[in-house]
Amino acid sequence: MTQELPATDINDRSSRFLREVGKRLAALALIALVAIAYCSTLWSGFIWNDIGHVRTEANFMGASGLGQIWMDIETVPEYYPLVRSSFWFDHQLWDRLTFGYHISSFLFHALAAVVLWRTLVLLDVPGAWFAAAIFAVHPINVESVAWISERANVLCGLFYLMTLWTYMAWVLAETGTRNKWFYGVSLALFVCALLCETFACTLPFVILVILWWKHGRINRANLLHLSPFLAIAVAMWLLTVFMQKPVAGAVGSAWDLSPLGRLLAATHAVWFYAWKVIWPRPLVFIYPLWNIDTSQAWQYVYPVGICVLLLTLWFARKKIGRGALAAAMIFLIALLPGLGFFKIYPMISTFVSDHFLHLASIAPIALLVASAWTLAAGNRATRLISLALGIGLVAVFMLLTSERCLVFRTSENLWLDTIAKNPQAWMAHNNLGMIRLSQGNLEDAKRCYEAALELRPESVHARNNLGGLLMAQHKFEDAAVHFQDALRIDPDFIDARLNLCRALVYSGKIKEAMPHYLQALRLDRRLARTHGHLAYSLLNDADAKSAREFFDEAISIREDWAMLINNMAWTLATSPDAERRDPQRAVELAHRAVELTNNSDAGLIDTLAAAQAAAGDFDAACETQRRALAILERQRNAVFAEEFRHRLKLFEEKKPYLEPKKPERKKQDADKGRDGS
Repeated sequence: MTQELPATDINDRSSRFLREVGKRLAALALIALVAIAYCSTLWSGFIWNDIGHVRTEANFMGASGLGQIWMDIETVPEYYPLVRSSFWFDHQLWDRLTFGYHISSFLFHALAAVVLWRTLVLLDVPGAWFAAAIFAVHPINVESVAWISERANVLCGLFYLMTLWTYMAWVLAETGTRNKWFYGVSLALFVCALLCETFACTLPFVILVILWWKHGRINRANLLHLSPFLAIAVAMWLLTVFMQKPVAGAVGSAWDLSPLGRLLAATHAVWFYAWKVIWPRPLVFIYPLWNIDTSQAWQYVYPVGICVLLLTLWFARKKIGRGALAAAMIFLIALLPGLGFFKIYPMISTFVSDHFLHLASIAPIALLVASAWTLAAGNRATRLISLALGIGLVAVFMLLTSERCLVFRTSENLWLDTIAKNPQAWMAHNNLGMIRLSQGNLEDAKRCYEAALELRPESVHARNNLGGLLMAQHKFEDAAVHFQDALRIDPDFIDARLNLCRALVYSGKIKEAMPHYLQALRLDRRLARTHGHLAYSLLNDADAKSAREFFDEAISIREDWAMLINNMAWTLATSPDAERRDPQRAVELAHRAVELTNNSDAGLIDTLAAAQAAAGDFDAACETQRRALAILERQRNAVFAEEFRHRLKLFEEKKPYLEPKKPERKKQDADKGRDGS
């Protein structure tokens, strides 16, 4: 005989089931909104500095590359290993297929929107789903999501919100029912957020504001619970400051402001960002640089306005509640790292940037949606109208986001759009010049560089690039003048110093080049590239002994730099000059390079075969060369296959491979076309 369940139990189970189904559908809807809004990014390529982030040497390696990412602290400008690890995984999966990188970025963003929704529900914020939906498709976030280099922002945002969700779930639970694992998970997620971007250090202060909003006070227990978060945040911030390297060309009005000037710029930025949340048009990759003048009285409207607003919300909190003041405070705290009180790279050309608003936009969005939702709760007609307006707003933002994504399709699109909206953006002119140069349009490239220098005469990057253009035209002496001008502005700009060395070497002024190489070494002893360039230059001249010494020193500094080790091995094995060859040393170095790349790089294995042949071990050379050919066949790489087969035939005939003698130097690096810098 079966026992019938009470009707109330059946109803409760049905209600719970429907609620769970509703939650899943709502989460899928948020993910779908992001997918639709950002689907056009799947056809976007790498832009601007994406290659520098994605195609690092560590990404070419197997498991050892992943280990290097976590252990390598000295040679990276910021220690964000989780972000670099995500690029490592993407590289293993997709290599040069950019759509995979974009899928990863907008999935991280979609998951962040879902977590935001659940966090707002946990905090009893009215209209939580609509607030998360607006955040998910807001055009201000396109720069963070569509630009691969801003993966740090998106991934940090996900861990940031997950930390907030788990911590608030723990702290808002009844004292006797708190799950201690939630606290530990929250702390671990916070560490992950900091390992993506140091801006996450604002989170403990955001939590304090939320606790004040919910309870009207902050007690000793709150501070005690958050003390580990604060300690970790401070430690990570100090590590970032310690690792921060000077930005080349970091001179000019944006960098030379007095403390009062920085305050005016920062408060102006706060109002600018607040307006962009409400009206995200136009969006510009590089916004016009404001003229900050502490002698102009009207500019004090910005800080005074913020003070008046905060005081008004404070005194009105008993009538309108603490929510508005809490949202304003969270907005300010989240923006603080990007307001210019500390020197950050975007300040070289602008005071504001869309990606600084990525997480900060959540507070005003939630406040506006919650206010509208509360006001619409009066009757059914008002709720329906508000719902229709909310859906319409989400749809409009999706269209604007899709439109903005097209700007990030290519670097050329990005810089042309920036110049159209901000003709004074010297950096856009400079970077467009680099594109024109790569297209072979030297005259257009020159005009772009000259436009950049007219707008910003102290731009060392534009001067360096103009010098590079003249180098491409074999006007080495004229190029040297521009490199010297750049160094007069910024003596520590290593790129210009190395380029000056090239220009002097190509002009036959080897002795004049040497002091600049040595100065580059003094600026950064870890810069093995400097040793490599000097060694290559010397290899093309008579001083083979000095070349080998510099190579050896470079390898001692960067024992894990496979490409440099490989280049040294290739030179010692295949140089047409017997005085420069050292087959046994070549074999030793080639073995090390192959081991560093887990026997996965056909080019490095080819070098090992050449070294073995030079040492007279032709049987080993043939076996090694066949391994290299097998890798090329698996990769369907026909570019080097014929060259590899030619060398295999030589080894089978008991003949070593030697590079043909070159009557004159045409290139700087004798490295088989493999760039290890």
